[in-house]
Amino acid sequence: MERIRIRDLECYKNASDVDKNNKLISPDRCFDLTKLPNTDIRKEMEAYILNRGKTLKLISIRTELYPFNLFARFLSEQFPSLKSFLDVEESEIIRQAKVWLGKNGRKLSELTNRATRNKPQVKDAELVRYIKSIYRFYIKLEDSFNYDSDVWFLKGFPSKLIINPTKTVKSISFKGIKQSKIKDEIKRIIYIHLGQLAVGTVLAEMTAINRFVDYLYERHPEVGSLLELNRDTIEDYLLYLSIEDGRRKSYRTEVSHLKSVFILAGNLFESMHLKRLIINTDYQSEPRKLPRAYSKTEIKTLNRGMKTLDIQMQRLLVLHQMLGTGIGDTLTLKQNCLRYDLQNKTWVIRIERVKTKKVYEKSINDDVAKLIKSACEYTNNLYKGSEYVFVRESDSNQPMQYARVYDQMKTMIITNDLRDDNGELFKAGTHIFRSTYGCTLAELGATDEMIAALLGHSNTHSVRHYRKLNNKIIAEATRPYIKSKDEILSKIIDKWGDYNEAIRKDARGKKG
Repeated sequence: MERIRIRDLECYKNASDVDKNNKLISPDRCFDLTKLPNTDIRKEMEAYILNRGKTLKLISIRTELYPFNLFARFLSEQFPSLKSFLDVEESEIIRQAKVWLGKNGRKLSELTNRATRNKPQVKDAELVRYIKSIYRFYIKLEDSFNYDSDVWFLKGFPSKLIINPTKTVKSISFKGIKQSKIKDEIKRIIYIHLGQLAVGTVLAEMTAINRFVDYLYERHPEVGSLLELNRDTIEDYLLYLSIEDGRRKSYRTEVSHLKSVFILAGNLFESMHLKRLIINTDYQSEPRKLPRAYSKTEIKTLNRGMKTLDIQMQRLLVLHQMLGTGIGDTLTLKQNCLRYDLQNKTWVIRIERVKTKKVYEKSINDDVAKLIKSACEYTNNLYKGSEYVFVRESDSNQPMQYARVYDQMKTMIITNDLRDDNGELFKAGTHIFRSTYGCTLAELGATDEMIAALLGHSNTHSVRHYRKLNNKIIAEATRPYIKSKDEILSKIIDKWGDYNEAIRKDARGKKG
């Protein structure tokens, strides 16, 4: 089916004559599926639209024509090769949609007036709401783990999963792997890795795998199994990445994920050559980049923009700056994270690092403690019984998701045209606040041990990077070099002085 007309939907067939004759209803208006990028997505959208025709009223279905056309354009531009909505996480496609809306000069959110509210409330853009509706439809179709399915829903996975609670992952899709034998082999590998590695790492492996098998399908269709791979094929792929692909400057991480998959495949299928397909020289280590820190002016600019966010998001971002934690650590703060140290007469906060599961404590001032208490009070007034300070609106048993923080920061930056010291729009990431915190400690003269402790590091290895960004320390480190150069220049200038004086004497002698 290429087009679905309004008159073809159940809501039209079952509507009364009064509704059908409504001047707003045009029976021949249609959802043009040919606007979608490929046949697979057209089939999924056809099922979704037909279902909407059963559940919505006739007057409501017509309002979906505009977001459908907008969505079709967005998919064609940003996800032209997408085969299934379950191949990409909902949070990722929404994030890309908001970026796309911003680039095309469209609003990222809308204001809605409700009689029960004292002031207008912000809601997602229509395109974002449409995407969420599509995902709600498909997630409901199947929501438990089934090994034989091409989409693994992680709910009910037999082993305990290592999941970042601030980044929800509901499924892993194998639909992008066209080679049936390779698909079966990859399933066995991913099943094992899900029991050993963080889900985020496994998703990164799947991204690397999908790109590699797509390449095999196009360039080496004769390869139907991982066991048929050889070093020549890998070298061809590495050459393709460096010359033709052009997605990024470095593929080190992607290739290292492939190596991890091949090593497990070698052990699993008892094939030593798979373990040697990728060697260390295939992905050279990259020079470590210094962490960037915000200037005082940039911090003031961002904090000024934060005044436009909702009050709980303001509390979160201010607290994130003042604690110097990773954003995941801030989002997963528990309501019982505070205690008062009677001996030292100060508040102490308990922080659990999401990545390492390490728990550490540090002293905070009364203002920070008051901020946390206010955030807890806000949460408890709206969501009873949550263990987290900042919660997910749709499920208060979970912490607030990083995607929401990112989206609100992105909207804040674009809406308020917030720019850094170089005149560029700020990026929406939150990690720079942490490096700024570390650099501030270095400027204040804190020891390496103190900086490491306050940042939750297990050792002082990374502290040197914060000191490298410290202007005072840079000035001290370069002072001897500058002094030696000044002395050399002084000697040269002195010689110039002697030379100039000799010229002047010679000139006076000639005049005499």
